[in-house]
Amino acid sequence: MLPTLLLAVLPTLSAAEPTCAHHTPERQPFFGDLHVHTALSLDAATQGTRTRPADAYAFAQGAALGIQPFTQAGEPTRTLQLARPLDFAAVTDHAELMGEVAACTDPIFDPYLSLGCKIYRAYPRITYFWMNTQSSLRHRLRLCGPDRVDCKNAQLEPWAEVRAAANAANEDTGSCGFTAFVGYEWTGMRSGGNIHRNVIFATDSVPDQPIDFYAAGTALDLHTQLRDSCTPDTPSAGCAYVVIPHNGNLANDTMWTTHESDGRSRFPDAEAARRWAEAEPIVEVMQHKGQSECWPGSTDEQCSFEALPYSTFPDKYLPGGGPPPADAGFAREVLARGLRLESELGDNPFLFGFIGSTDTHLGAPGAASETEFTGHGGAGKPAKDGSIQGLVDELEFNPGGLAGVWAEENTRASLFAALQRREVFATSGPRMAVRLFADTQQALPGNLCEASDRATTALAEAHPMGARLPASAQPVTLFVEANADPQGGLLQRIQVVRVTWENGQMTEEVVDVAGDQRGAVDPATCASDGAGFTQLCATWTDPTPPQQAAAYYARVLETPSCRWSQHACRAAGVDCSKDVPRAWSACCDAAHQPVIQERAWSSPVWWNPT
Repeated sequence: MLPTLLLAVLPTLSAAEPTCAHHTPERQPFFGDLHVHTALSLDAATQGTRTRPADAYAFAQGAALGIQPFTQAGEPTRTLQLARPLDFAAVTDHAELMGEVAACTDPIFDPYLSLGCKIYRAYPRITYFWMNTQSSLRHRLRLCGPDRVDCKNAQLEPWAEVRAAANAANEDTGSCGFTAFVGYEWTGMRSGGNIHRNVIFATDSVPDQPIDFYAAGTALDLHTQLRDSCTPDTPSAGCAYVVIPHNGNLANDTMWTTHESDGRSRFPDAEAARRWAEAEPIVEVMQHKGQSECWPGSTDEQCSFEALPYSTFPDKYLPGGGPPPADAGFAREVLARGLRLESELGDNPFLFGFIGSTDTHLGAPGAASETEFTGHGGAGKPAKDGSIQGLVDELEFNPGGLAGVWAEENTRASLFAALQRREVFATSGPRMAVRLFADTQQALPGNLCEASDRATTALAEAHPMGARLPASAQPVTLFVEANADPQGGLLQRIQVVRVTWENGQMTEEVVDVAGDQRGAVDPATCASDGAGFTQLCATWTDPTPPQQAAAYYARVLETPSCRWSQHACRAAGVDCSKDVPRAWSACCDAAHQPVIQERAWSSPVWWNPT
């Protein structure tokens, strides 16, 4: 039975009676993408993306997708197609400037003939920087009229398109082959730091318009307005939602502060902290712009995986920036920060699970393959006109990750309930599945990994990942199981990460609990030596339990493999011992990492000895 304290922070939404042929009470893993941009987003549209929300959902289900550059006749010069369809997805176009894009691209809207819209159509790349800068400062564009009324009106049409596409693609009965959520991205900025958040709704009961950064200038205001929009006396009565922060590696310590930019306290008391954890039950630790699990300067060598070399998005384009600091907003440090706040407030606002997604700006959810990467647009390399020379994206970017969910069936209700209870995991792209259970009552058998009914036993005797454990002086015992992607690489090892806040600072411990460090790849051929495991399992009891509260999660590592950029450099025949064409010089850059280790992260569990 879940502890009362855990139930207090979880909304009451839950999966109803079985509606799908594949319903499994013990739950099963589903893979999806909850961060997807289409032509409705300014940064995608100004880089030539023509994918509409319906196209994105069709792609997620296995359809081919033509992408830029396009010929003068409008034919795509490149085509993408997933090797395996996704189980679920959400189109999350930027709410900010959604109306401006519609107004400047459709003659039915009054601003279409304005000077600003003429500049948009004539110089899209310049417009990308101009409009984004104005939006991040919450400055109204003149083309929108007083109080942005013309752009607000124009926003209604694309928002209706988002909802219609999700509802048309969603399958909640019978085979339940695909789940489509209604969502959008709130694109907030603070002091150059990224405080972006994706909002995912449980059903089609949603606000008439997405609450954007213009309407809600702080994360606290976003939470408040979402909550107010879902009260019984509103048109969207009964709507349920989760808010998903992302890109903590670019947050510059603005994503998870205790006060808003106007000085208001986010957490004046324990109730405010509880509400925050309820609204933001998961965070995105892996996507196109790098990993946000842990600080690259950490003593944990695995934290150097897919690290960005700058601390804010503006630093990519302006001189003077540097790598992100330890407190930029990496999830591991924020977990420790939450433990500190709990000791002060009486509750933890940063109880969050981990997911990954792509942040694609091509409308291509789930396109996370290292071998078939075509770039994702957005902050990356534009591919609007002409042929693409050299690497298809900036060297520091990657194909992104996937969101994993443990749920009874593939429906909105079942998946959303899993998001709320944080029974989710993140991957860096492969479809490896990881599951974690925690016990403080010594109820888990030491030989559980050998049992055929281990999932049933773990569900009955322990708490799944995402849970806050009952207070106990007994040390934590974890049961962790991981399965390799059937079409991917083999597993190397499982690690347990323990995070505490003691004596005014974060302490972190990383322990190998299953597997070993074998496995290698030849960068010249990208051939693996064949070592590794298809499955790993461990039951581990903390041998040195801390004196203070702690958070535990698992990290699963694949054996080494070639990075997307190395695959591209090999295919182009680049030889760094000889003269290399300028377009391919990144292949020989000191920052180029030809070999990586793909991975998955479980959501944490939280333990307190008192």
